[in-house]
Amino acid sequence: MRAIDSLWGNLVVSAFGADKSLGRDEKERLLTEAQAEAKAQPTEPLVGRPLVRRERAGKPLDPSITEAQVSDLVDAFYAKVQKHPRLSVLFADGMSQEWPDHLDRMKGFWRSLLMQTREYDGRPVPAHMKMADLQPEDFGHWLGLFRQTALEICPPNAAALYINRAETVAKSLQMAVFLQGHIAPADAFEHGVMTTEFISLLRKE
Repeated sequence: MRAIDSLWGNLVVSAFGADKSLGRDEKERLLTEAQAEAKAQPTEPLVGRPLVRRERAGKPLDPSITEAQVSDLVDAFYAKVQKHPRLSVLFADGMSQEWPDHLDRMKGFWRSLLMQTREYDGRPVPAHMKMADLQPEDFGHWLGLFRQTALEICPPNAAALYINRAETVAKSLQMAVFLQGHIAPADAFEHGVMTTEFISLLRKE
């Protein structure tokens, strides 16, 4: 609020300071009114709103999985994403949130999957369908970085669970975005990623 007071003070002084017709008392009155008006105005945060977390239930799929671990994994993974030449562009163009908000939401997403907290209520399919430049190969890049991060951050048992869930999520999103819900052949995916042969078949249709 002091910053707002100072700003309003500078504006008032700039506007009226050079006006010789205004006396000192009048200038002080105008400044006081401007400060009062500034204080009455609601202020918006500079960064997005914090994620409201719901009441959580359930338990981790592995004893080693904790909130701190989920947070570390998400932070480390998206740090890699932001440095990736392809994924960084996709996320920059496709995200409707600031990065801090997105990270909070993704932590809730992974807590829901790995700790069964049931707190995530987002709609990832429509968000991905809006990404006009999204390609099947992008999920391979995404999963590659995720596998690497999970193995770096987590014990082997937990890493395997994260990777399994990530592959399932990637496959579901690809089916929704590129197949629009149609059933894919059994050999269309390998570890959550469309095979090169199936991608070629899709592009011929």
